[in-house]
Formats: sequence, structure tokens, C-alpha cells
Amino acid sequence: MNVIAFMHRVDREAFEEPYFGVVQPRCGLFQYSSHKWYRRQFDAEGVAIAEMLFRSNLVALVGGGPIPKYPPNKVMIWDDHQKRAIGELAFTTPVRAVRLRNNRIAVALEQKVFLYDIADLRHLQCIETTLNPEGFLALSPSEEATVLACPGLHVGEVRVELLDTKKIKVIKAHDSPVSALALSHNGKYVATASEKGTLIRVFSTLDGVKVRELRRGSDPARIYSLAFSRSTAAATTGSGRGSSGSGGQGGVEMNGLPEWLAVTSDKGTVHVFNLTDKVSAPAAGSGGGGGAASGAGEEVWAEPQLDGRSGSGSAAGSYASSPSKTSSGRLMMKSISSLTRFVPNKVGGAYLASERSWAQYRLPDNSKCIVAFGNEPGIIFVASMTGAFHRVVFDPDRKGPCEQSGYNLFMEEEE
Repeated sequence: MNVIAFMHRVDREAFEEPYFGVVQPRCGLFQYSSHKWYRRQFDAEGVAIAEMLFRSNLVALVGGGPIPKYPPNKVMIWDDHQKRAIGELAFTTPVRAVRLRNNRIAVALEQKVFLYDIADLRHLQCIETTLNPEGFLALSPSEEATVLACPGLHVGEVRVELLDTKKIKVIKAHDSPVSALALSHNGKYVATASEKGTLIRVFSTLDGVKVRELRRGSDPARIYSLAFSRSTAAATTGSGRGSSGSGGQGGVEMNGLPEWLAVTSDKGTVHVFNLTDKVSAPAAGSGGGGGAASGAGEEVWAEPQLDGRSGSGSAAGSYASSPSKTSSGRLMMKSISSLTRFVPNKVGGAYLASERSWAQYRLPDNSKCIVAFGNEPGIIFVASMTGAFHRVVFDPDRKGPCEQSGYNLFMEEEE
């Protein structure tokens, strides 16, 4: 299979499940949700990028593959009811990413981002960025606010455009280049990761304040995707976990902060982080919050039982582990506590203060994958370049491993 891109998911509040999609250079466009799938084939003409406007008939397409359907420097607005392109945007260099919302189209080139009115394709703005060959770009889908996020002019910067108020916030998110970013549904928060991939940071888009710092693991990893849950916590301040334990700022109001953030990487593990101030005792045998290392610096609880290609599994699962893991977990936490006396504050404090993941899910391989939250609490969906779609459950009240509750293979290998 030669899958080269994912169709970026954009969903509205009312939709029950998220849509995922992938594109292949020889097969065209696929879309998939947990209850049905759809395929659009373009007579052996390739598509490299596809972005759907919610679940409407409009899709932004960019050609790719050996025989591209469209030039790689054009964005074509495809009406699937009419089965034809109804508009186009042309550029001087290849398109790296496209994002849509109800009133805007954002297009990322290697060093620029262009913004258009979706109604008449009128050009509105051009933003210069640092080198952005992967096309990192985010556009908030909610009608509550129109927010755009992209790399800034300098390495490690994220530029946030509050388009409704015409305000700009440049955030120094990392020392190394930004390798992933995502906006919350309401546009109030942006999550970022660097090329190192060990830390995920969450910032307020209004003032650029860091409200959370999350640790995926100790070894470098390539972050494939970041996703906020749509559910949000009640208005809180950063004086709880976020003020010190998660790298947040004391006294900062965090109204509308999503409850959860999910992360996928080339380590083959999905991490789910709790962003709220709610703290629950870990499940019996969980070791108090450290998690057992799975090698390669990846911090996970346990490897769930994967059920190859079965259609579904039990949504219920025990989050308890063995007594031996309880003992080892306590010893580990005791060792960490002792370690802080010998590690310099600047180094040890930063490492140990970062928030660890709440739940983890181990994929059968390290293929590129993206993640999204379902509307039901404790549900995430993972779509892989191998054509696999996983429905996964985690316990919102207790830390522990995720359980696979559904699996479908929605795309076969190319001939």
C-alpha cells in the first residue's frame, strides 16, 4: 500500500462519530467512520491531500502520485454531488496542507500560509512562516471563534491568529522545530510538540501562557498527531495541577480547557492525557502514576490484548494489574522521590514535574496514525496508514491501559 496522506478530520458538535480519511496516489480518496465507509476513485489519477468541509459534499483536493489528478500547486474545490471541481486556488509552489471551516480556507505552502473566504475564494491574508515542509497548520472548527495556528518566523515558534479580533500571538513553544500542533475545538488552546517529541505543551491562544506540560516519554519520537477532546472542564485556575505539576501558571483562568488530549507517535503507542484538575486515585496495582516502561523510553501501563481483525471486542476491561507491579510501582516512585535530591532543579525538576499520560493504547505496529475523540466519554478512534480503524475505550475516572472495543480494516493493499 502506498498511502501518502490522511484526510484531516473536521466535525461539528452534532456529529456522533468522527470521520477519518486517507488518500492513495493510485486509488483516490477514502473516507471512513465507525459505521460506514466511502470511496471515490479517480480513474487511476492520484490525490495527495484531501480536506472535507464538515460532512458536506465539498472536499478540497490536491493532486499527487505518479499520475496526479491535479497539479500539486493547486487546491481544487470538489463538489461530490456534482462530481466535478467548482473552484480552484493556484500557487507558485506545491501545497503542503489545506484546512477548511464554514467561512475560511487556509492553505500552507513551505514558507507561507494563505487565507481565503470560502464563499467566493477571495484572498484575505498571507502569513510568512519558517520552513514548514510538513504543512503544520490548524484551523478551529467551532463557530465560537475563528482561530488559526501555524509555525512562526523562527524555529520553535507558533503563530496564533485570532481572526475575529484581528489579534496575533507569537508563542515560543520549543527550542527545536515544531513538529505537530492542534487547536482545541473552541480555539482557546493550542497543543504543540517539537521534533524531539518527548514533551507536549498546551498554551492559551488568548495570551500565550503555557497551561500544561505533558511528558510522552524520555526517548525522542516523531509525533504523528495531537487531538483535543471536545468536552471541556468547568472554569478553573492554574493553581491546581497546572500551576506546578504540569508546567502551568498559578492563578491563570482556564475557562473552556478540554478535558483530554491524545497523542500518537512512531513508537506505536497512543497516549491520553488528563488536562483537568480532577485527580483520581489510580487503579489497584497501577503503581501510583508512573507507569511501567515498555522500552525505548516509552511510558505505558501495559500492552492490551489486540484482536487482529475482529469486528469488535468488549468495551469493558479491568484496569488492575498484578501485585508485583504494585510493589515495583511504589519502589519506582520512592526512587524518583529520592532522585530529586541529587538532580539539579533545572533538569530534574522539569522532567519530574511534567504530567504523565492517563491512559495508553499499544498499536500492533509503528505505522503513521491519527487519533480523534468520540462524543461519548472515554472513547477514542485511531486510523492507521495500514488501513486499520481502532475503536478504543479508556476509563475517565482511573488511570490505566486502554481496551480495544472495535476494529475494522477499511482499505486493502494496492495491486
